[in-house]
Amino acid sequence: MSSVYHLSVCLPYDTRNPIQRISEGKGFRFINLPRILNGDSQYVHIKKLKWVRDFIYQNKELLHSIVMFTDSHDVLVLSSVSDIVGRFFKADCDLLFSAEKLFSPWLPDEKPYRAEIKKFFEGAKEDIAAYPNSGCWIGYGWAALAFLDVVIAYADKQQDRDDQRVVQDILARGECPQNVKVKLDVDQEIFVSVVNNGYDIVWSGNSIFYKDRNDPIPVFHANGYKKSIYFIDIYTKMFYGTSTQNFDVRVLKNNGKYLSFKDGKFFLTNSFEKTSLNVLVKARKYFCIFDNDGNVFSFNPLDRTVGVGDCVVDNLEIFNTDNMNEKLSLYLGDGVKITFENHILNNIWGFYSDQVGERLIKYFYNL
Repeated sequence: MSSVYHLSVCLPYDTRNPIQRISEGKGFRFINLPRILNGDSQYVHIKKLKWVRDFIYQNKELLHSIVMFTDSHDVLVLSSVSDIVGRFFKADCDLLFSAEKLFSPWLPDEKPYRAEIKKFFEGAKEDIAAYPNSGCWIGYGWAALAFLDVVIAYADKQQDRDDQRVVQDILARGECPQNVKVKLDVDQEIFVSVVNNGYDIVWSGNSIFYKDRNDPIPVFHANGYKKSIYFIDIYTKMFYGTSTQNFDVRVLKNNGKYLSFKDGKFFLTNSFEKTSLNVLVKARKYFCIFDNDGNVFSFNPLDRTVGVGDCVVDNLEIFNTDNMNEKLSLYLGDGVKITFENHILNNIWGFYSDQVGERLIKYFYNL
């Protein structure tokens, strides 16, 4: 396969999402646009389409290559280039746009004609992602160039600075170039957005899964939602901030209910909540317990006290799965039956604080 380009814009100021290193590790040829870090002080969203259009125009080798575009701060590329390109081929189109389940920009803030634009994309199936999202797309370079030329000309005419709005307008009005077959990834086979998917996305090891699908999500798009960007922060710190990847983050249960802790006492709940506990598991054998603020629990078997904090003093926070029921019965009482469950991402961005990733990384090497 010839080079498959991954274009993105405005890399993060810090290393919370090392998208270039991740992308190149997956086999893409990564290019950040513009080369000046984080763009310019006059940035508006339509500029990212203009930067991509100009880059393809100036680098003719992209015309006959496959080009994937993603935003940078809120995207995780999780599959190999061959997997993503294979999915694109199955879509049978020249250009495939990401799609989401919520129409954005928010309709009450829009001009009256936009109600008809929204109606155009509404489908008969309620569960599909019906609405175009311009933050992620993949296609042939020539098709992207032709489509972006039309979109940018329309944006200039309308004096519109919003990339998503102009892409939606062009698609709904049927003004795409006649030789470009454009589709939306309505079944989210490549690009999975977090919008209205919080209960459908599951985290297991270094993979993220959508609903009951056996294969991991190829490209995870947080859609700028702050809490889901916290998840990206946790994920990248763990899997790209350490040298070992043989670990997992799970929900902690006792006898089928969520184990929680508050005011120095353990108790059980029927659903995951702010007081519920988690485990960081290494090699499926060793684990520590932590809360939704990233505080790790330390257990003293001599006086049966429990400490909670963000500092590791000794090894009293480490458990072995072989004898965990016996050890934890000192603190939880008789009849302990501990199990670990995969996290539904809605739990993470509903209850995790932004301190979790920073604090957990301190404990990783102690496991």
